[in-house]
Amino acid sequence: MIRGAAARGRWVWAGWAAFAAWLGVGSVGDAAAQLRLQELVVTVGASADWHRGNFSAVAVPRVDSAERVASGAGEARMQSGVVFLAGGGRRASLAFNGFLQQYATVGYRFRNYAPRLHEGHLRAEYQDDLGSGLLRVAATASTSGVNDRPPLPLYLSPGYRKYAGEATYQGSVRGTPAGLGASLESADYTAVLPQLDLLDHSVLRTWARATPWTWTRWSVDLFGQYSYFSYTRQGGSGTADDPFRTDHMFRAGATWRLADEERQLRGEVTVDGTVNRSNSRRVEYNLLRATLWASVPMGEDNTVFLEGRLAAKGYLRSFMHALVPGEEADNSTYVGTGLSRTLGPTLRGSVRVRWTRAETSIGDAYFRRLGVFVALHYRPSL
Repeated sequence: MIRGAAARGRWVWAGWAAFAAWLGVGSVGDAAAQLRLQELVVTVGASADWHRGNFSAVAVPRVDSAERVASGAGEARMQSGVVFLAGGGRRASLAFNGFLQQYATVGYRFRNYAPRLHEGHLRAEYQDDLGSGLLRVAATASTSGVNDRPPLPLYLSPGYRKYAGEATYQGSVRGTPAGLGASLESADYTAVLPQLDLLDHSVLRTWARATPWTWTRWSVDLFGQYSYFSYTRQGGSGTADDPFRTDHMFRAGATWRLADEERQLRGEVTVDGTVNRSNSRRVEYNLLRATLWASVPMGEDNTVFLEGRLAAKGYLRSFMHALVPGEEADNSTYVGTGLSRTLGPTLRGSVRVRWTRAETSIGDAYFRRLGVFVALHYRPSL
């Protein structure tokens, strides 16, 4: 398994190198007229986190969980994109995002873990004017892996491979900006533990959004979403004609947006509710969330960021719920702040502090994380 994770990590780095080399070749001669580099952002950073949780008896099935763990990590990320076609209302692009993170930990009972994460995301997108609106079609492929994945309270999502396709249409209805969309996703988790293989699923989503109120500096969006999940590795109601778990998720809410260009103030407040109903009664729940994000300039070179979310989740059954780890990650509560500073024409520095509280693999049991992250972001002019 370690060799497999390392091989996937090498695949991600090889993808970066091949992508960069292809861009270099494509920028010569006639190809330069065909391709245009959309953006290039390289980020390097380091973090320190403190993890806490009173759940060592329920962390399935590892016996070396601890109530308090500290970790440090270094990471590197590259984001880039290429535009193949732009003009006449049409646009075709390819975007790539690669990520590598190395942890060191202290505080576990029997040994300290050194997990390594790697991720790669590739997205192809085509958009075209259609009638009085804009049609956008996209396909996405993602891979993620974890070498030496630790038990709680340091939660790291298990590795996966995901493939998705989506289509959206943005237009207007009687002068009101509105949009419709649908997507289909398949996720295959590369499980180290048999329990994590239960995460394999497919999901069909449909959504709608409208902006009925717009003023000079702010606007209000209304949105709704329906998702149908199919977990073929989890049991359903137990009957012969309903053998697998299927979920019906309904989500609706509103977003208030502020965009004051004169003062360079930006912010969002979103309030949404989720209702999840399933033929597996243990995961039926109601969820209410309020999310805040804002950026405030502090002089010419500094920008302060604020973020936060308050989540209240209730299950329809009052007993302890045995969940699949990571399955219910939508219920986290967090608060954070950060500072971004311009260090040069192509370089920015940032620091962020964030506290998070999220559910473990057992309902009504939580873990907490306090973290500090420092990074440098290089964005050359193109």
